[in-house]
Amino acid sequence: AHNLVEGDKKCQVLRSILEMEAGDENKFKVAEQLFMAEESNSKMFDAAFLMWKTAHDKPSKFRAAEKSYAVAPDQSAQIRAAQAMRASATDQSAQYSAAQALYASAPDQSAQFRAAQAMCASAPDDHNKLMALQE
Repeated sequence: AHNLVEGDKKCQVLRSILEMEAGDENKFKVAEQLFMAEESNSKMFDAAFLMWKTAHDKPSKFRAAEKSYAVAPDQSAQIRAAQAMRASATDQSAQYSAAQALYASAPDQSAQFRAAQAMCASAPDDHNKLMALQE
Protein backbone atom coordinates (compact mmCIF):
# COMPACT_ATOMS: atom_id res chain seq x y z
CA ALA A 1 0.00 0.00 0.00
CA HIS A 2 2.91 2.32 0.80
CA ASN A 3 4.27 2.02 -2.76
CA LEU A 4 0.85 2.85 -4.24
CA VAL A 5 0.63 6.03 -2.15
CA GLU A 6 4.14 7.06 -3.19
CA GLY A 7 3.35 6.25 -6.83
CA ASP A 8 0.17 8.32 -6.70
CA LYS A 9 2.04 11.27 -5.13
CA LYS A 10 4.69 11.04 -7.85
CA CYS A 11 1.97 11.10 -10.52
CA GLN A 12 0.32 14.13 -8.89
CA VAL A 13 3.64 15.98 -8.85
CA LEU A 14 4.33 15.08 -12.48
CA ARG A 15 0.85 16.25 -13.54
CA SER A 16 1.42 19.55 -11.72
CA ILE A 17 4.73 20.00 -13.53
CA LEU A 18 2.99 19.34 -16.86
CA GLU A 19 0.45 22.08 -16.16
CA MET A 20 3.23 24.60 -15.52
CA GLU A 21 5.56 23.50 -18.32
CA ALA A 22 5.62 25.62 -21.45
CA GLY A 23 8.03 23.85 -23.81
CA ASP A 24 7.09 20.71 -25.72
CA GLU A 25 10.49 19.08 -25.19
CA ASN A 26 10.16 19.32 -21.42
CA LYS A 27 6.52 18.25 -21.55
CA PHE A 28 7.59 15.18 -23.51
CA LYS A 29 10.13 14.22 -20.84
CA VAL A 30 7.65 14.74 -17.99
CA ALA A 31 4.92 12.84 -19.87
CA GLU A 32 7.39 9.98 -20.38
CA GLN A 33 8.04 9.84 -16.63
CA LEU A 34 4.30 10.01 -15.98
CA PHE A 35 3.71 7.13 -18.43
CA MET A 36 6.13 4.96 -16.46
CA ALA A 37 4.63 5.97 -13.09
CA GLU A 38 0.92 5.57 -13.88
CA GLU A 39 -0.96 2.45 -12.79
CA SER A 40 -4.09 2.43 -14.99
CA ASN A 41 -4.11 1.89 -18.74
CA SER A 42 -6.34 4.91 -19.19
CA LYS A 43 -3.88 7.26 -17.47
CA MET A 44 -0.92 5.60 -19.20
CA PHE A 45 -2.70 6.12 -22.53
CA ASP A 46 -3.21 9.82 -21.76
CA ALA A 47 0.46 10.22 -20.88
CA ALA A 48 1.63 8.37 -23.99
CA PHE A 49 -0.70 10.42 -26.18
CA LEU A 50 0.73 13.61 -24.66
CA MET A 51 4.18 12.24 -25.49
CA TRP A 52 3.01 11.82 -29.10
CA LYS A 53 1.64 15.38 -29.23
CA THR A 54 4.85 16.90 -27.84
CA ALA A 55 7.52 14.69 -29.45
CA HIS A 56 10.09 16.63 -31.42
CA ASP A 57 10.60 14.15 -34.28
CA LYS A 58 8.67 11.46 -36.17
CA PRO A 59 10.52 8.45 -34.72
CA SER A 60 9.77 9.67 -31.17
CA LYS A 61 6.16 10.34 -32.18
CA PHE A 62 5.86 6.82 -33.62
CA ARG A 63 7.28 5.19 -30.46
CA ALA A 64 4.89 7.22 -28.30
CA ALA A 65 1.96 6.22 -30.51
CA GLU A 66 3.01 2.56 -30.21
CA LYS A 67 3.04 2.93 -26.42
CA SER A 68 -0.39 4.50 -26.45
CA TYR A 69 -1.69 1.67 -28.66
CA ALA A 70 -0.24 -0.95 -26.31
CA VAL A 71 -2.13 0.45 -23.31
CA ALA A 72 -5.26 1.73 -25.05
CA PRO A 73 -8.16 1.15 -22.65
CA ASP A 74 -10.82 0.69 -25.36
CA GLN A 75 -11.40 0.38 -29.10
CA SER A 76 -11.80 4.11 -29.61
CA ALA A 77 -8.42 4.74 -27.96
CA GLN A 78 -6.87 1.95 -30.06
CA ILE A 79 -8.12 3.62 -33.22
CA ARG A 80 -6.75 7.03 -32.15
CA ALA A 81 -3.38 5.47 -31.34
CA ALA A 82 -3.26 3.50 -34.59
CA GLN A 83 -4.07 6.68 -36.54
CA ALA A 84 -1.28 8.47 -34.66
CA MET A 85 1.06 5.62 -35.59
CA ARG A 86 0.10 6.01 -39.25
CA ALA A 87 0.54 9.79 -39.12
CA SER A 88 4.05 9.50 -37.70
CA ALA A 89 5.34 6.44 -39.58
CA THR A 90 8.74 7.19 -41.05
CA ASP A 91 9.45 4.08 -43.10
CA GLN A 92 7.78 1.09 -44.72
CA SER A 93 8.09 -1.07 -41.62
CA ALA A 94 6.43 1.58 -39.45
CA GLN A 95 3.69 2.07 -42.05
CA TYR A 96 3.05 -1.68 -42.04
CA SER A 97 2.90 -1.76 -38.20
CA ALA A 98 0.44 1.14 -38.23
CA ALA A 99 -1.72 -0.61 -40.85
CA GLN A 100 -1.71 -3.78 -38.72
CA ALA A 101 -2.81 -1.76 -35.68
CA LEU A 102 -5.57 -0.11 -37.71
CA TYR A 103 -6.72 -3.53 -38.93
CA ALA A 104 -6.74 -4.97 -35.40
CA SER A 105 -8.80 -2.07 -34.05
CA ALA A 106 -11.12 -1.65 -37.03
CA PRO A 107 -14.74 -1.20 -35.90
CA ASP A 108 -16.28 -2.64 -39.07
CA GLN A 109 -15.57 -4.51 -42.32
CA SER A 110 -15.11 -1.34 -44.32
CA ALA A 111 -12.38 -0.12 -41.95
CA GLN A 112 -10.81 -3.59 -41.96
CA PHE A 113 -10.75 -3.54 -45.77
CA ARG A 114 -9.04 -0.12 -45.87
CA ALA A 115 -6.50 -1.27 -43.27
CA ALA A 116 -5.84 -4.49 -45.21
CA GLN A 117 -5.24 -2.40 -48.33
CA ALA A 118 -2.75 -0.27 -46.40
CA MET A 119 -1.07 -3.41 -45.07
CA CYS A 120 -0.75 -4.74 -48.60
CA ALA A 121 0.63 -1.43 -49.91
CA SER A 122 3.25 -1.19 -47.17
CA ALA A 123 4.14 -4.88 -46.81
CA PRO A 124 7.93 -5.25 -46.63
CA ASP A 125 7.98 -8.51 -48.62
CA ASP A 126 5.85 -10.90 -50.67
CA HIS A 127 5.06 -13.12 -47.67
CA ASN A 128 3.57 -10.21 -45.69
CA LYS A 129 1.78 -8.99 -48.82
CA LEU A 130 0.18 -12.42 -49.21
CA MET A 131 -0.82 -12.44 -45.51
CA ALA A 132 -2.43 -8.99 -45.96
CA LEU A 133 -4.30 -10.16 -49.04
CA GLN A 134 -5.68 -13.10 -47.10
CA GLU A 135 -7.10 -10.74 -44.47
